[in-house]
Amino acid sequence: MPGRPRVRFFVCFAFAMLVVVGGTFFWPRNAPPQEHANPPAPVFGAASPWLHVDSPPTVPTDYPGRVVLLWFWRATSIHSLHAVPDVLALERRFADDGLVMIGVHTGRYAGEASSARVRSAAERLKISMPLVIDVDHSIASGYGVRVWPTFVLIGADGGVIGSTFGEGRFDLLANAIEQALADAVEVSRVERRAAVAQTRRGLLAPTMVVASPTAVDARGRVFISDAGRGCVVEATYPDEEGRSTFVREIAGIGGGPMHDPQGLAFDAAAGVLYVAERSAHRVLAVDLVRGETEILAGTGMPGHDRRGGGAGREQALNSPVGLALAPDGSTVFATLAGLHQVWSIDVATGQARAMAGSGRSMPMDGSLDTAAFAQPWGLAISADGTRLYVADSESSSIRVIEGQSVRTLTADDDSALRETAARSTLPQVVLQHPRGAAIRETSAGDAVVVADAMVPGLVTIEGTRSRSILLMTDDSGAEVIEPAGVCAASDGRIFLVDIVGRRVLMFEPDGSAWRPVAIAGLE
Repeated sequence: MPGRPRVRFFVCFAFAMLVVVGGTFFWPRNAPPQEHANPPAPVFGAASPWLHVDSPPTVPTDYPGRVVLLWFWRATSIHSLHAVPDVLALERRFADDGLVMIGVHTGRYAGEASSARVRSAAERLKISMPLVIDVDHSIASGYGVRVWPTFVLIGADGGVIGSTFGEGRFDLLANAIEQALADAVEVSRVERRAAVAQTRRGLLAPTMVVASPTAVDARGRVFISDAGRGCVVEATYPDEEGRSTFVREIAGIGGGPMHDPQGLAFDAAAGVLYVAERSAHRVLAVDLVRGETEILAGTGMPGHDRRGGGAGREQALNSPVGLALAPDGSTVFATLAGLHQVWSIDVATGQARAMAGSGRSMPMDGSLDTAAFAQPWGLAISADGTRLYVADSESSSIRVIEGQSVRTLTADDDSALRETAARSTLPQVVLQHPRGAAIRETSAGDAVVVADAMVPGLVTIEGTRSRSILLMTDDSGAEVIEPAGVCAASDGRIFLVDIVGRRVLMFEPDGSAWRPVAIAGLE
């Protein structure tokens, strides 16, 4: 039945519109429905910032006779990240068939409207299609979009054919696109914009860092996940001026690239580095002495099992991003952002199982199996191994796993709306999108150091009080735009990844001085 995919697609569109905008379709109120086979697409373009275009287009006006697919996404949404492989596959499949693909970046936070942030994310994810930044949400509002990712298909007549949302929509979209192209009276060939080649020099897209002044040899080590280079960069521990020397690139399985390497955990005694390979849905174990990389857990495909129990390559994971190692080196803990859970992995057997979180995407305290997280990202463990601290990014909070329960250490009561407070030096800092967490031991107990993607500096939480160290610019005027990973070394220094600035910053123990880490020999 050749018409069935299109029917299914329209049904998805109708259902989405009923859910999202309370039953309001895109029919114009004052125009007779026979003027368009499909409701006309809302026009947007020239007033918004664009990337990857020579001049801002007006959509769909500037694409007469062409089929247009709009992809509404957020760089900080794990579900948007899960959709990237399908988006790139659709772009390749229909590159010469007249399809125009446009990414519409619609952020949840004001800071996500930064062109530098979106450009950095696009480079990291290998996205070269035209991107428009929906600064005021007017484009998303016009199309009734409330969730990420959402796809809207516009026909060659400028009318909306349909819409769908969520992950795993490749087949549905491909069928609908094929039908739309077949229905087009005349389809123009689309001139493809070549992807801009990145200069392979220095850090490209650093995401996480671990550092030890005594690891491996007398010079110590710093390890940096770099999603742009597809590896972990190993360098010597920086001196007082931040000077370091490149040692090597640590590759993935079989010497190939790592796929979006994120969280790191280092077992100095065993000489093993653990790496969360997000887009390959695996946790890797790197033997630094032998120079071998093996799979600790994960099949290479996203899993939807929320209980686990399988071992090694038999147990599927879903977007592991944060890692922490038990003090005795027996267990690796991992945040699975795709399942909204925290898992444990036995180092000896590779057995992986859910530790905390029901899998529902929401902030809820309670027992290990009833509590819920919302896209947990960074992970840190106390020195005695009794507490795990979770940077729960979409709930704008730091969560604590202790004993048989989960509790919230600090959170913003209205995380989606209160944004400006995070950019001040108020005693109580409002978190927005925490990505990294580290533990610094103090006489009063654990001090949690947080890297929040929307706060241009560090947030330190001590007990019920918190303070921020703001780093709007360095001496050269370069902004710290998007903090990512953070770690606390044994000598008290703090290391922070500035993902947009493509660098790692080193803080003295008292926070009074900081400087970029300069890695000599990293080409």
